[in-house]
Amino acid sequence: MLPIKVATKLSTDISTESDSPRRYFITGSFDPQVLARKLSPKLQLQIPDLSAEKVQSADTFDNQLLKSGQELFVAESGEQFWLFEKGRLKLQGDDKIALPGLIMELPDSLSAQLQADEIRALLPQHPAKIGCRKMALLDDQKKTVARINHWQLSGNDKTLHWVEASPVRGYVKSFARLQEALAAIGLQSNATMPERLLPSLRLKVSLYSAKPDFKIADNEPAQHLARRLCSGMLSIARLNEPGTIKDLDSEFLHDYRVSLRRVRSVVALFSKVFNEQDSQRMKAELADLMRRTNRLRDLDVYLLEKESYFKLLPKHLHSGLEKMFRDFTRERGNQQRKTAKWLASDDYKQAILSVEKFFSQQPLSNAPNAATPALGLAKSSIWKRYRKVCAIAKEITPETPDEQVHDLRIQCKKLRYLMEFFSPLFPKKVIKKQIRALKGLQDNLGRFNDFSVQQESLHDYLKRKMERGNLDLDVADSIGALRLVLNQQQRQERDRVMACFARFHSPEIHQSFETCFDHKRNA
Repeated sequence: MLPIKVATKLSTDISTESDSPRRYFITGSFDPQVLARKLSPKLQLQIPDLSAEKVQSADTFDNQLLKSGQELFVAESGEQFWLFEKGRLKLQGDDKIALPGLIMELPDSLSAQLQADEIRALLPQHPAKIGCRKMALLDDQKKTVARINHWQLSGNDKTLHWVEASPVRGYVKSFARLQEALAAIGLQSNATMPERLLPSLRLKVSLYSAKPDFKIADNEPAQHLARRLCSGMLSIARLNEPGTIKDLDSEFLHDYRVSLRRVRSVVALFSKVFNEQDSQRMKAELADLMRRTNRLRDLDVYLLEKESYFKLLPKHLHSGLEKMFRDFTRERGNQQRKTAKWLASDDYKQAILSVEKFFSQQPLSNAPNAATPALGLAKSSIWKRYRKVCAIAKEITPETPDEQVHDLRIQCKKLRYLMEFFSPLFPKKVIKKQIRALKGLQDNLGRFNDFSVQQESLHDYLKRKMERGNLDLDVADSIGALRLVLNQQQRQERDRVMACFARFHSPEIHQSFETCFDHKRNA
């Protein structure tokens, strides 16, 4: 049995008979023999050998664990793990873990503790070593009066040490002498971790963000800003290509598509910043790039929603759903292979490079708003889109056709994109409050649209099965019942549209938009 496991077991025993351990962090090295020499002659420190286990740090592609103050290490064998939170060992186990692997597929004891999206994959990040030396402090009667754990984490030729000292009840004076000895060698009790583990080992940490912050100057020319934003978002899309090709988790494709969609939105929403010919060409090229991955993303969404679909129907209708999801799983495998082949192809590389080149080069031609200062463009664009959202929403009644509700969703999405693009130009608290209010309406409209799209897609699935002559009766029954439930939920969301808009269009929020963005009023 490895020393690490022994240490964890003994630490568990301590919790039943002793107070919480005192923790000491050390910026240099730690030699237990030096501590032993500082102790009273009546106290003896038992010092076993320290054995280190080869491990690798694990995190999501966008470092969700590290950003939340967590560090996870997995043994090379994949049969042990150690989870630290803010410098403290929070959980250790001997469950088998394969990297890369989805968080939702990890042992429940571990996945429940991780501060990360469960549909993200944990990826191997950096090699390291971790070990623990379990020491006991004995008195002259050979009784254990305190316990000391010496932890050691090594990586990149640097080692971080920390010591946990736990008193045994009934031996207060002996523990006080131990504390004096620890202080004598320069350790301070109840110290906090001076820095997170990975940075302290000088390991490279990704600063990836699906929505990076862009600094914008009030007077930055609009075309220059548009090109800069698009180049930055294209780089985010490209960072997600390897994970999409390897099929590590569905979020790589999701982030890839969101980045391309945001680029296309800049071209479409930054009115007359590019000339018409360039705008149409870029929108067409970006639309073609996204079209190649549409079906794979649709299937990802269905498979992620699988559990919720089963909850919507009684058990006697589950067999049809099982067959449908088996079809989706097979189709997804085929679509994934096609997508991976496309992203690795020369045709794709030429297409994406063509788009990158357009946004990275100097302006090719003039456009009416090319030199417009960013702040002026932001105010006019956001105010115009806000007024359009309000005009459509005010016309919605219980009898309004669904198409008009869909149009409202699209206009809200465009307004949200504009506000996010230009948010650095406005007071942070104000813009956050406005976006939060808009998000409530968007969530409602998004659910309405999702239910509509899902019904249509299920209808298409049934139609294809019928045309091929392989439609089972239980599949037809299950999908028919599911479409009815989804239709009911869509109607419920539609009934909430007016209430959600009323919250978004409150006097306070309206005044806020008018004050920030009505450039004519504030001229």
